Amino acid sequence: MRERREFVAFVSNHSQKRVVVSVNQLLPPFSCDIQDAVVSPRKKGKIRFMYTPMPPNELEDEKDIEHKQSIIEYLNGLLNTWIRSVFKDIGYDEEVVNNAKGYVFLYGSLALGVSSTSSDIDLLCVVPGSISEEDYFSSFYSFLSKEPRIMSVTAIPLAYVPLITVEIDEISVDLPVAFIDAYPTVLPDTFSILDDSILKDVSVNTMNSLNGPRVALTLLKLVRNNDTFRIAFAAIRLLAKQRCFYKNVFGYFGGINIAILLIAIQQNHPNASVCQLIQLFFDVYSCTLGDTPIQLTEVANRPDLHFDEYMWRNNPKSESDVLAILTPVYPCTNSTHSVYQSTLCHIQTQLRFAADCFRRVCAGDEALLTLFAPFPFFTAHDVYVRVGVRAAYREQFEQWRGWVESKLRLFAFFIQKTGELQACVYPNVCEPRAYDPYENAADAYGRANACEFFIGIDVSAGVRATGQLDLSRAASSFIDILRVQQEEGMECTLKLLRREELGMETPPIPEAWRAIEKDEDLVELYS
Repeated sequence: MRERREFVAFVSNHSQKRVVVSVNQLLPPFSCDIQDAVVSPRKKGKIRFMYTPMPPNELEDEKDIEHKQSIIEYLNGLLNTWIRSVFKDIGYDEEVVNNAKGYVFLYGSLALGVSSTSSDIDLLCVVPGSISEEDYFSSFYSFLSKEPRIMSVTAIPLAYVPLITVEIDEISVDLPVAFIDAYPTVLPDTFSILDDSILKDVSVNTMNSLNGPRVALTLLKLVRNNDTFRIAFAAIRLLAKQRCFYKNVFGYFGGINIAILLIAIQQNHPNASVCQLIQLFFDVYSCTLGDTPIQLTEVANRPDLHFDEYMWRNNPKSESDVLAILTPVYPCTNSTHSVYQSTLCHIQTQLRFAADCFRRVCAGDEALLTLFAPFPFFTAHDVYVRVGVRAAYREQFEQWRGWVESKLRLFAFFIQKTGELQACVYPNVCEPRAYDPYENAADAYGRANACEFFIGIDVSAGVRATGQLDLSRAASSFIDILRVQQEEGMECTLKLLRREELGMETPPIPEAWRAIEKDEDLVELYS
């Protein structure tokens, strides 16, 4: 009989177009009639389920794209207005102030042409060298907070890639920053994000930030068939979301990881249809993921730029990586450095499930929605840690939640290191429910500025036999990290729960999806 142990830790501190690459160029309209999907000859239809504006909205329509383009242009205007105001405060003369400017560069799924309706916008702000990090995370943060169209602003200066996040029209936008010391006041019209020389004399944080759009644009050049790639990507990403292995910050796949893996398949099978590409993706990586590094192009050392030590092959820390999906730009780094043994095992298991299920779907022996059935996270593990996050007011809560969320992967990793345990974070934030520490009606903060995360833990037979599960060291290490950014009013609670104590249910497949499935003209794949 397993002993139930509960710990509660309260963290308290009483002490191309220059608005990047044109989104419309990256996302041209295309026909819904996909003729190259090789599957069962018994039924005919379309693969439209994967990418119409109907649920699950895995690829955006033109209206969504135009809306996001307007947000990008709006933020580009705000950035340059702010830069000129900073230069005026510094004391530059009128001509310098009027000519001062920076640029925004798109990266992530939107830059690759594979964003969904619910996707965030990833937008790098490139600014002249006279702007400091303090200016950006203090002055620009304050500037954005005063904009009526912006609903929330959160600064995360200590993240792996420091950034500000904003919410505009219910769309979240990540705004990392790059400081170009070579151009102290004005970035030239000839400034190219793909030119390696822009990395000269920049900081490590700026190098990491610049490589976001540099990777995205380089990947675009390597895609063989854009429409085939986009539809296959959308299907694979949807599966990853549904089967709980899509969120890079928690040690799972992100969009860039899937894109690199898919392009690698496409390079070896340039004439593959959508369905062939999807099946190959599942078949190949369910067997080989983690065995060898995956690299699309060879990237040479550049001693003159002083980042050779960050090249994956030169970095001693690379030996501890359990999965290596390498970026195709200098310096070549591991885009899956956040993956650890527990999440790799989960990804491999889900890819094996997908390989078998998709083969049966294509043979006409399984319904398509079976492939996208949600992973039963809340019944799949032995025990769980509930991580409660709350703060005194909304702005503080957004900042605190972002910090805790960015460190949850480390907590799961610490739990794994406890010995003979597997620990994976549930990749979705959950609303708090009516149990401690939120059930007390007299609570000072209540549940308005609160949320929950969950970590699922699988124990080995040896641990199960002892009936002992002590996570106090892992919890203590996690709490010590959180205190770095904690302020008065911010709290985090940890509680260990058995499966039957959770009271959580796996989200069902939306009825709208089932309605689509009934229409064979929209769902069945054909040769």
